[in-house]
Amino acid sequence: MKLYLFLSILLLSQHVYTKQNLQSYNIDIHETSVSGLSAGAFMAVQLHIAFSSYMVGAGIVAGGPYICAQGEIGTALSNCMTYPNGINVETLQSKMMELNQERSIDQLQNISGQKVYLFSGSDDTVVKPGVVEKLQSQYEYFFANVKTNYDIPSQHAWITDDFGNKCNYKGNPYMNNCNFNLAEAILTYIFDDLNDPVDQIEDNLIEFDQSQFTQDGDSMNSVGYIYVPTSCQKGNECKVHIALHGCVQTLDDIGTDFVKNTGLNEFAESNNIIVLYPQCKKSLINPSNPNGCFDWWGYTDSNLFGKNYTYATKDGVQMKEIFQMLSTLAGKSKQNNEQIYE
Repeated sequence: MKLYLFLSILLLSQHVYTKQNLQSYNIDIHETSVSGLSAGAFMAVQLHIAFSSYMVGAGIVAGGPYICAQGEIGTALSNCMTYPNGINVETLQSKMMELNQERSIDQLQNISGQKVYLFSGSDDTVVKPGVVEKLQSQYEYFFANVKTNYDIPSQHAWITDDFGNKCNYKGNPYMNNCNFNLAEAILTYIFDDLNDPVDQIEDNLIEFDQSQFTQDGDSMNSVGYIYVPTSCQKGNECKVHIALHGCVQTLDDIGTDFVKNTGLNEFAESNNIIVLYPQCKKSLINPSNPNGCFDWWGYTDSNLFGKNYTYATKDGVQMKEIFQMLSTLAGKSKQNNEQIYE
C-alpha cells in the first residue's frame, strides 16, 4: 500500500502541463492593428511599417522612429531615448525608401491615411517626448493620420484609469493610473463606432504555446497570451490587435499584469477584437537582452557590428515570429506564409 501511494505521488509530481497551441479564428488579417509601450512601442512601429499592407492603425506609447537605432545599441540608448536632437529623420526616411525598393518592408504608400495614435507622458524621463515627436514627423512624412497626446504629466508607463501606480511614478509594473483610459483612446481612434467596454471574461484570456513559433537565441518566452472574445470563439468575424509589453514587463517581472490590465480586453470583448500578447524573456548572453525587451536595436541579428536593419524588416527574427502568430490566427500555415508576405 505504501509503495502504491509512493508511486502515485511520484507520477503526479512528474505530470507535465501541455500548453495549448494557438488556434485559428474567423479573422480578417487585413484589419490588424498594433500597440506597445517603450521597447514594445518601437517593435509596434516596426510591425506597422514592415507589414503595413495588413495594418489599419497603431498606438505608440513612448516609442521612437522606425529603424532609429540602426542596429547599434549605443544609438538606441542615447539618441533614441534621451537625446532626440541626434535623430536624423531624413536619413531614416531615405533608408526606409531603400528597404521599400528591396521589398524588405511593405509599400510605404500603405501608411498614407492610416490612423496612428502617439502618446508621451510630459514627465517621461526614460523615452523623452522629443523622441516621440521625431516619430510623429516620420509618420507625417508618409501621410499617416496622426493624433498626439503629450499633455498628461505621466512617467514612463502604460496609462490606465483604474490600475497601477501613481501617475508620476517610475517603476514596476510600469502601468500608472492617471485617470485616463489609454486603451480606449487608442482603439476608438483607430476604429470608428466602437461599442462601450464590458468586463473581460477570465476564461477568454488564454495561455498558448509560443514555442511553436520561436527558436533558440531569439529571447522569446515559451508562452504567450491571447484574449479571445466569446463572439470570436463562436465563429463571428473578428479583427486582431497586437499588444506589446515594454522592457522589464516580462512574465517574470510583473506576471500577467500587462495582459490583464491594459484596458484593451474590455473593449475587445464588446467589439470582436482578438488581442495577441506576444511575450519576450530576459537573456544575459546569446543574445544579450537583460531587461526582456523586444528587439528594436538588432540583438537578434547575426551582424552585431555596424549599421544593420534586418531586425526591423519582414526578415527580422522576432518580426517573422510575431507575423506567423498573426497568420496562424487567420488560418494561414507556415507553408503558404511566403504567399502572405507578397
